[in-house]
Amino acid sequence: MESDGQTPPEASGTQLHDSDFLVLVTRKLGQVQRWLELSQQQFTLIELNGLDLLVQEKEALVEEVRRLDSLIERWGQEHRRSPTQEERRALRELQNTLDALQESENAFMQRLQTEKQQVSRELGQLQTQTRYLQPKPSRVGQLLGLRRKSTY
Repeated sequence: MESDGQTPPEASGTQLHDSDFLVLVTRKLGQVQRWLELSQQQFTLIELNGLDLLVQEKEALVEEVRRLDSLIERWGQEHRRSPTQEERRALRELQNTLDALQESENAFMQRLQTEKQQVSRELGQLQTQTRYLQPKPSRVGQLLGLRRKSTY
């Protein structure tokens, strides 16, 4: 592991040490916590541009979390031991954060679905109102003072 104690090794080449597990889990926890913050922020964003930037940042976090997952999996294959108490505590906090993230994302998806349904209803109402406001073809002639020719 690198000497700063915080930078996880890359998946290629660098050997994972026994002490790297806590660093990887802690780093993943930080990324997931930031993802949760962004997930909660999306409820307050009204501008689409702001939401686009948020989604881009979330996508970058997802990629980082995937990379960390693969490193954690590799660590598990190289080191067969039970987690320490500190590692178990970090894993519990990570799981709690992942659960909160899942709830937040589900709530946001539900909100989007509700808003989509509301917009669809409003569009339907507008279409109905426009149909009622348009004069019927037979009434156009009457309104213009024209008579229909008899067809018999």
